[in-house]
Amino acid sequence: MNVDILFGVIQIILIATTPLVFAAIGELVTEKNWSFESWS
Repeated sequence: MNVDILFGVIQIILIATTPLVFAAIGELVTEKNWSFESWS
């Protein structure tokens, strides 16, 4: 397998998964904020 193809695949995977990572972080942050507000 060519190295250029491998790097291209890795780049596509990173670009495709970045929004999912941000969405997961956002979910965690909003969930934590909600639990803090509900306790106060």
